[in-house]
Amino acid sequence: YTDESGNKYGNTFFIPLKINEEPNVSVSVWTSGNNLYISVFNFGNVNAKGVYLRVSCEGCILDREDSFLGDIDANNYLTDNFKILAKNNHSLIIIETLYKDELGNTYTKYFTKNISFIVDTQQKDTSNRYIGIVIIIVLLTVLVSVIVYRSKIKKR
Repeated sequence: YTDESGNKYGNTFFIPLKINEEPNVSVSVWTSGNNLYISVFNFGNVNAKGVYLRVSCEGCILDREDSFLGDIDANNYLTDNFKILAKNNHSLIIIETLYKDELGNTYTKYFTKNISFIVDTQQKDTSNRYIGIVIIIVLLTVLVSVIVYRSKIKKR
């Protein structure tokens, strides 16, 4: 450009462009109680648009099979949880992620995660104790009844 005196000036500007870069999506899975948590991370330099999950579980039953998370900014994540309705000790979680980049290109990635559930032994021990106590009470009742009945027969 030129100023009022006719001096010429020039500037150089660097414009960072992200051309054809794909979001770098990854997932993390963990459980707590009867909840399965899935976090979707975007480690890329561009946003992931319209992130959608399809989840299947071999060895457990979930309350639903899909989830719409929305947009995940670059270097950010979103988490959703699913209720576990039934489970084995070990299950295989298969997660299909569908998303788009800034230009509308569609991507699909699959993740397979193994999870192990801790069997709630405290609840089983409590129910076993309860059954044992009931058996002891029934046996004592029968024993007392037999003793009372025999003492009545001897008195006659």
